[in-house]
Amino acid sequence: MRSMCSIWMGRYAGSLVMEGLGRPGGVSSAEDVVWYCDLRSYTEHGQVLSPEGMVALLNDYLACVGGAIEAHGGEIIRFLGDAVLATFRASQHQEGLTGACGAAVLAARDAMACVDGLNETRRERGLRPIRFDIALSVGELCYGALGTPARLDFTAVGLAVNLAGRIESLCEQLGEPVLVSNSFAQACQMRLRPLGAFNVKGFPEPQAVHGL
Repeated sequence: MRSMCSIWMGRYAGSLVMEGLGRPGGVSSAEDVVWYCDLRSYTEHGQVLSPEGMVALLNDYLACVGGAIEAHGGEIIRFLGDAVLATFRASQHQEGLTGACGAAVLAARDAMACVDGLNETRRERGLRPIRFDIALSVGELCYGALGTPARLDFTAVGLAVNLAGRIESLCEQLGEPVLVSNSFAQACQMRLRPLGAFNVKGFPEPQAVHGL
């Protein structure tokens, strides 16, 4: 049972469910790193590929992203179509939040490299390359079950999740495949490039973003 929970929900979510948090209102809170990535031109791919071709494309892309996340200690929280929500927990690193930030950056670089390799194969087969964007943020998260008594979904919620989703939408506009929030930049000890502050939906003040 525990192994099935891990496969369908992830190790951390599965362990919380087994401990009794798999019900509405049961939550666990922590300040962690949020990863949000999304595939570019999803609709355009869908117009030229069969449903089977789209499933194959998504699985190839998710294998690269998911493999990189898990290799660096992160955990996928949810697949949202062609988007991925994951977290890197500070408690899993000796350096705490700084270590989680470093792991997320390494995962981002590995995911990009994996997709670059995948695109070489796609070009040889006459297929369009895959492009995707990543946003990283830091904040207080609540892990828990949402839904109805008949249908529950385990997820992570918090302003950092919302902000990561908003920042990701700036990637194409700024020509940056990876963007990070100011909260991430403050927690991370790597050198980052300030790119300015931008208005994002739902946040009253402009949000500073940085590139790797």
